[in-house]
Amino acid sequence: MSTPLSQDEEIKPITDFLKFDLQYPKAAITAIDNLGKFEIDDFVGRLKYQSQDIARILVKVCQQMDKHPRFQGRYACPRPPNWPAGPQAPTWADTNVDTVVVPSSSSSRWIRDQAATYLDAAFDVTWEMTDAEGHVFQVSYPKLKISKSIEQQTRNVADWLEKLSEHMPDVETVVCAGLLTAWDDDWWQGHTFAVLVPDFPEWIPNTPLDVLRIMNVHRINYYTNDLVPFIKAIADHLVTLTPVLTEFLDLFSQPENKFGSEAQLIPLRSDQFKDKRMFGITDTQVKEIKRGAVGRTVSKVKNKGLVVAGLLFGFSSKVEVSDNYLAQVNGDPNNLRIQYLKSDFKTT
Repeated sequence: MSTPLSQDEEIKPITDFLKFDLQYPKAAITAIDNLGKFEIDDFVGRLKYQSQDIARILVKVCQQMDKHPRFQGRYACPRPPNWPAGPQAPTWADTNVDTVVVPSSSSSRWIRDQAATYLDAAFDVTWEMTDAEGHVFQVSYPKLKISKSIEQQTRNVADWLEKLSEHMPDVETVVCAGLLTAWDDDWWQGHTFAVLVPDFPEWIPNTPLDVLRIMNVHRINYYTNDLVPFIKAIADHLVTLTPVLTEFLDLFSQPENKFGSEAQLIPLRSDQFKDKRMFGITDTQVKEIKRGAVGRTVSKVKNKGLVVAGLLFGFSSKVEVSDNYLAQVNGDPNNLRIQYLKSDFKTT
């Protein structure tokens, strides 16, 4: 039997929070419909870091709306990692959105991917060592094997940790990055490594969440901060503005049966954008698509209108193809194969 691998369940708690009776301009709805999951022929496309990407969008909304006189200072933002102790609370502007993670499998994948990227750069760094005889030579960090299997990667990290020395430069961050390559969803619970992975040496940081703090990764929990109440307050405010907005905008409800399209298959890399200052808003810049920007796609998109939409809005920066279906036979495949071929033998 063959079944699709779904990531939809992990974003359900978020979407349950965000069911608002809002109306939008029709063209804006069309653009929004190009974000998220979509299906084309036998393929399913979705944001790679689904729930995490949604969380980061929500934090950006809060950062902008916290500047509005109606909301400024009313909702506390999550405390960033390494924020100094004291009465002064952090503001939404203090949060680096690019490092926000949430307790989900999407963020687990992002953490593992970012850690592997960091180590790729670290392994290229060399430094001088001098042996007992005075010979000077270049050395580097021992390589860490990367496996897609979390169980195997955990063993790889355990073996790799034994090869490191506390005298290596920046060894703490290198160790933390190595640990993050084996991030498991169970690690969100905050247990110590001694409980989670007894094979790890005692000198590593106490918990996986400690490692995130050391690496300045910002963990947000929807249930324990003002993010959701803030978003709800913003939505309620927009509902009250509907009569005013209808005076100069044609507003429609968001269709519930449509979300996303293959326009996301047209990626625009970061070098296809340029910075643009927002006049009237202090110290604010946005990304603007360069004239003549080019997107290279992994497959042909037949609907030319969707190609244009992808180039106009830059929904994706990178498109990857990965396994999306799980195939498994029920029972012992060896016994089933014997039974299948049994009819070929004549009986007397």
